[in-house]
Order: sequence, then C-alpha cells, then structure tokens
Amino acid sequence: DYYQAENWEKFNLRIIPDNVTTDITVTVEAQEATSGLLKVVGDEALNYITSLTLKGSINSYDFMLMRNKMPNLHYLDLTETTVKANPYQFITGCYTEDNRFPNSAFQSVNKLYAIKLPNSIKLVGKNAFSNCIQLKTVTVYNGVQRIDEAAFNYCPSLTNLDLPDGIVSKRKNAFRET
Repeated sequence: DYYQAENWEKFNLRIIPDNVTTDITVTVEAQEATSGLLKVVGDEALNYITSLTLKGSINSYDFMLMRNKMPNLHYLDLTETTVKANPYQFITGCYTEDNRFPNSAFQSVNKLYAIKLPNSIKLVGKNAFSNCIQLKTVTVYNGVQRIDEAAFNYCPSLTNLDLPDGIVSKRKNAFRET
C-alpha cells in the first residue's frame, strides 16, 4: 500500500525487500558513452544498494549514477578505482578528468555517511562534498596533493577525516564550517 500512497511516493524507494542484496562489491570499466557501473549492477539494483565497493575505472557517467540514481547509497569505497576523463557533464559544468576527484562530485548529496576516495587521485575538486550534511567519515589516501576550494565546506557531521601528510595545498575554505 505504501508504494502507491500519494504522500509516500518518494519514500517507497527506502522500503528494501528482504531478498535484495544491499552491500555490493563490483569491478567496473569506464565506458565512453554510458555507465560501466550500470552495466554491471543493472537498473533494478540501483534503488537498493546501501554500501558499494568499486574496483576498476570510473568516469562522469558513473558519478552521475552514484549521485542521482542510487537513493540509498550510504557507504562508498572507491579505494581501488581510477578516475578517467570523460566530457559528459554529470551536473552542469562538472565532468571527470584523469586522476582527479571531480568538482561538485557529491555536492549537497545528503545520503552519504562515509566515503573512501580513490587511492589514485592527486586532487580533490572544488565543492566535491560541500553541503553533505550527513557525511561522517572520509578517507583520503597518500598521493593527494591538493584539496580545492570548499571541498568539504559545511559538512557539520564530519567527525572522522583521514588526511595524508603529503598534501601540499589546501585551498580557501576547503574545510569551512566543518
């Protein structure tokens, strides 16, 4: 009944059937004009994934999918992924570049509680996690040299931020109101 009730239409995606796997580990390969992640997990599983561990390569299409099409994604482990350049804009003006965590990747996405960034990136982009009010834990690996402006701006729940010693530059307001 909840699935069809007028005031519950947005909440029906939070009702996860007992027979559905919500914790998934997959290997993906970045595609030129679609999401490699979508090819591996399929449309139906997107609504139910709460914890996702990716290995392989990802690009703009995969970021669009994680940010916009996975309403219950709370835990994301990208440790063993490589970010590949792709001109597709997952939100206006934002796309992936090689070895960079994209600008505004999860800006204002309030479903994430924890994320492990790719160990291959050298830069965390502008506004990458700004206004992620539920984000509690972020792991950044050695190799990251710069954290851009407002990357973690207004993340009031952030209590566990693992940063490597080798960061050369933290831009203006990278951690403001966090």
